[in-house]
Amino acid sequence: MTGTVLRTEILNPRQIVGRQWIILALLLGALPAGVQAQFGYQTDLSRTKATIISYSGPGGDVVIPSVIKGATVVAIGDNVFLNQSAIITISIPGTVTVISNNVFWGCSGLTSITIPDSVTNIGIGLCFNCTSLTNATLGGGITTIGTGAFYGCSSLTDFTGAGLSAIGDHMFAHCGSLAHLTLPADVTLVGDSAFFQCSSLAHAPFGTNTTYIGNSAFTYCGGLTNITIPPGITNIANSAFAFCSGLTCLVIPTNIVVIGDSAFDYCTNLTSLTLGPNVTSIGQYAFDFCSSLTNLALPNSVNYVGQQAFYFCSNVVSLTLSTNLTYITNWAFTYCNPTNVTIPAGVTNIGDYALGGWYHAQGIYFLGNAPTNLGAGPIQGDPVTVYYLAGTSGWGPTFAGRPTMLWNPQVQTHDGYFGVRTNRFGFNITGNNGLMVKVEACTNLANPVWSPVGTHTLSGGSAYFSDDGWMNYRGRYYRLNFP
Repeated sequence: MTGTVLRTEILNPRQIVGRQWIILALLLGALPAGVQAQFGYQTDLSRTKATIISYSGPGGDVVIPSVIKGATVVAIGDNVFLNQSAIITISIPGTVTVISNNVFWGCSGLTSITIPDSVTNIGIGLCFNCTSLTNATLGGGITTIGTGAFYGCSSLTDFTGAGLSAIGDHMFAHCGSLAHLTLPADVTLVGDSAFFQCSSLAHAPFGTNTTYIGNSAFTYCGGLTNITIPPGITNIANSAFAFCSGLTCLVIPTNIVVIGDSAFDYCTNLTSLTLGPNVTSIGQYAFDFCSSLTNLALPNSVNYVGQQAFYFCSNVVSLTLSTNLTYITNWAFTYCNPTNVTIPAGVTNIGDYALGGWYHAQGIYFLGNAPTNLGAGPIQGDPVTVYYLAGTSGWGPTFAGRPTMLWNPQVQTHDGYFGVRTNRFGFNITGNNGLMVKVEACTNLANPVWSPVGTHTLSGGSAYFSDDGWMNYRGRYYRLNFP
């Protein structure tokens, strides 16, 4: 078993005579007197490699020796400097390749640390709760690092990791002062809660090669004002960017399929949201309390919206739902404030208070039959009216406690008002009294792009539409739509 440590203990030098293995607690002869009695160590059977296993010095500026009694120091064992609050700086020799678990855990006086390039392996909790640590540098030999390496280092402002390809779980959690990161461009992974509550972080440290962003990775990162999601990411994890109150504009790219639970909840200053065309699922609480959001359009790829996904998005005045929705879940859009909303034909279920608290809504327009499965208070708001189309079924004088009305506007083409008149083109629209009708126009029916050109309320069952700009086009086509 050459090269294997058989036994570990700290002994008086006189007890070592005749042993088959070497274990020393005192550094004798080879070290200065001031260093003696500070380090416990153990060697391998060849007596050429040593591991530091304990420290009992006074703190201050600590220098770890590179050689002890002829043995090269290659490792620092578990918990060696655990809770040593008097240590201010640590000097690690270039002979060390392994730093084990919790080595500097709770060293509350430690102000800076540099890990040499020789180190290739670092365990968990490296500088956990080193509350005075202001800067840390990892050598190029470190590509990954154990969980919670700098957790709770509340004074840490600058970090350099020349060789890091992965940011481990909880690595910088509760590092509220962290503002400057120097990392390789090819970071592939950002672990769970990696930057949790890093409120001074202005840029999310991932690049084009990042393929995983973990749960709660950037929760409470209030300093983030915008993010660019890498192309290798298909799912945004749960709570990944929750409580990022500085986030103002968000574009979900085409590679994203799933937005996880609470992914962006309480992003209270988010004013602009663009969802990519391949998003199919939006998790529960995904955007709840995004109270500055004004326009919300779900692409037709979306087939699931979780409960409270957009709860209390109280400034949403324009809401467009995906045509693939069949179920509007509990509280999904409660306390949004759209003026008018169109409900897709496939919706059969509306959950508890899903469209509740819409106190500025004027009309909810259903394209299909009346949904048959309703939760408690599915529609709430006054003076909102429910509109339905001819040929659909299940409608009565009220629906979910709100009055209903057939939406039946028609363009009159034979009443003498249709066509070109003085400097304008126009026509009469008739239908149920009080209907609101939006007139849209396009110039190419093969590839139509419809633009609104007027909105009218039918007074006494009719309204006249005119287009003063019709002469600016070689041809123009019109249609009636919901407001």
